[in-house]
Parts: sequence; C-alpha cells; structure tokens
Amino acid sequence: MSRIVRAAAVQIAPDFENVDGTLNRVCAAIDEAGAKGVQLIVFPETFLPYYPYFSFVQPPVLQGPAHIRLMERAVVVPGPVTLAVAERARANNMVVVLGVNERDHGSL
Repeated sequence: MSRIVRAAAVQIAPDFENVDGTLNRVCAAIDEAGAKGVQLIVFPETFLPYYPYFSFVQPPVLQGPAHIRLMERAVVVPGPVTLAVAERARANNMVVVLGVNERDHGSL
C-alpha cells in the first residue's frame, strides 16, 4: 500500500438552474481526476444542488422563494445523485467528498 495519496480539490461552478448539469460537472471532474491518478477528490461545501448564496445577500424576510427552490432541488440520500457519484467513484477507484443540501422528509 502506498504511503502517498494523490488528492485534488475541485473549484468549479455549479449549474444553478439544473441539478443534472451540476452532477454532470461533478462526474466529469471525477473522471478527469481519475485519469490523472487522483485517489481522493474534494468538492466545495454544499455543492449539490448549490450553496445558498442568497442567505448572504437577501434579508431573511425575502428568502422564502429561494429556500423553496433550494428544497425542491435538494438531494435525496441515498438517491439517483448519490448513486451516480458512487458509481463514478468506484469506476475511478477514488474517494469522493461532496457536500450536498439534503432533502429529508420535505425539509432541508
């Protein structure tokens, strides 16, 4: 067993309009890193579906619609998104650290 682990920190933009678009970017980054021998890849905090930037730029009283959109796009764990990421990780023999906004019984 190697004592050196090749790691990668990913800095890419999510697709704010489409969870599948962000998932495609994640899978492409995993495949690209895998081709370079990366064993551990780390994505930004709550990357899927996206980080709730609105919480920093809007007053709380105006955030309701943005929170609803985020909840509608949030990731179900386990679910299709996590299964797709796990499949790419397995195919590339890689550990993936990927933060998500998780939907759990109708809330975040």
